[in-house]
Amino acid sequence: MVTKLGRRAPIAIAGLAAAALLAACSSGGSGSPSASGQGGTAAVTKAPSSVTVDFPSKMNNLDPDLGYNVQEINAIGLFGEGLYEFRYGTASTPEPGLAQRAVTSSNGLTWTFTLRPGLKFSDGTALTSADVVASLNRDRTNPANVWAYFATPFKSVTAPDASTVVITLKQPYPYLPTILAESGFAILPAAQLKHATSVTKPVSAGPYMIQSWNGGNTATFVANPNYWGPKPVIKTVKFTTITDFNTTLAQLKTGQVSMAEGLPMSIQPQLTGGLQYKLQQMYGFYGLPFNDSKPPFNNVNVRKAVSLALDRQQINQVVWRGLAHPLSSFWPNTMTGYNSGISTAQNVAQAKKLLAGTPCAQGCTIQLDISPILGGWASQLATVVAANLADIGIHVNITSLTATEYNNDVILHPRYQMSLAFLYDYANIPVGMLEYAALPGSFFHGFYSYWQDPKLVAAIDQASQTTGTGKAAALAEINTLFMQDMPYATLATDNDLWSQRVSSKFIDVEPTDQVEVARAGS
Repeated sequence: MVTKLGRRAPIAIAGLAAAALLAACSSGGSGSPSASGQGGTAAVTKAPSSVTVDFPSKMNNLDPDLGYNVQEINAIGLFGEGLYEFRYGTASTPEPGLAQRAVTSSNGLTWTFTLRPGLKFSDGTALTSADVVASLNRDRTNPANVWAYFATPFKSVTAPDASTVVITLKQPYPYLPTILAESGFAILPAAQLKHATSVTKPVSAGPYMIQSWNGGNTATFVANPNYWGPKPVIKTVKFTTITDFNTTLAQLKTGQVSMAEGLPMSIQPQLTGGLQYKLQQMYGFYGLPFNDSKPPFNNVNVRKAVSLALDRQQINQVVWRGLAHPLSSFWPNTMTGYNSGISTAQNVAQAKKLLAGTPCAQGCTIQLDISPILGGWASQLATVVAANLADIGIHVNITSLTATEYNNDVILHPRYQMSLAFLYDYANIPVGMLEYAALPGSFFHGFYSYWQDPKLVAAIDQASQTTGTGKAAALAEINTLFMQDMPYATLATDNDLWSQRVSSKFIDVEPTDQVEVARAGS
């Protein structure tokens, strides 16, 4: 949930086909976004024993409470497992994971989960309700947990016996199954959590386990022999980090890399010779975070003028070859709450009018921070943004930050003026998007803008706790507040170009933007 930010970080950040097994559970989603631009024929038609997956962002953490960039979330998705899980081929729908079934009380505030019999961790030790309670209570109370907002509705987590877990809620939480399937709620051994503030090499409950990772650019995951469910058809998955997309392309073509994330659309015509590609649309957006706490972006008219000056159609053509969906509102077109009536058209004349009386009335210079960890699209997009803003007298200095600098100056501290980032969530539910892009005081600080509006919290609470007309009204209110405050500029619905030389029959990327490996018998 997610840089990507994402929850590709976000940044930021996998679903319940067997709904009958988990009575009364609903993710609240309404289908997954379609993938545009699929093409090619993968060269490998038999499941390989090993694959190497490349990411432009480096993995820094494997602790489920602390991992938030794309590679980290993908890694935790391989070795981690919660009461629910996301699986190959099921997109963003949570399915039964460690829980065999669940029963909810009539008021929806008590959820009772029965664990599968004979569960074990990858080290062979028994996995019981005590481990689930320890993990979920850590999620609920850990001050460093970047996904803490998701656990705020939890009142208590208890274990009446070794195979039963009871979650008692403070308020209705219709999206609980999806939340419990996400990477931040992976279950770890209680013994490992007892004295650890940060877990550097988690013991696995998922289909893979960690064979090696020393904090560097490579990690290896192997099939977990003690996993409760069908085993993955690919026995070894290796992760690597390559920030230069030309190098990634070369290694895809030679087979050194089996699959790659975060490629720029400009290289899509070169994805030939047995390479398969997919522009995966997701539940999120690309945007320009503004530092709302400092000049000139503490002036709302400057923020609105910048947004109006952006030629989103040009951005779509240059950066995404026309396959993205231009966006200027809070909710992307893949999610409930999207308002197609909000214009994405450029309006230079109105933008110039808004600058009158602002610090940029006679022109100004703004620094735009980008980083290679965002992917190959970032420099292309920054160039178009700079040209658009020059039309209203704003000069843009584009600065490329290292991964550490970007993390420190954009994500962790507001030491920037304007930046590029993206975020997305696993499913069409409002909870994640609201934490990442709106909630005051969350780890993501309103998409790093430090957006503050007195009406936000009430609207967020209503959107997270209700369904039907109450939810629709809250989502519309959040869109209204966004257009009124323009805390940052959204540009396009989030999408991610992946390419692979292994057939998607065996490994694929889902709308969660997570790599999923097919299981035996699937």
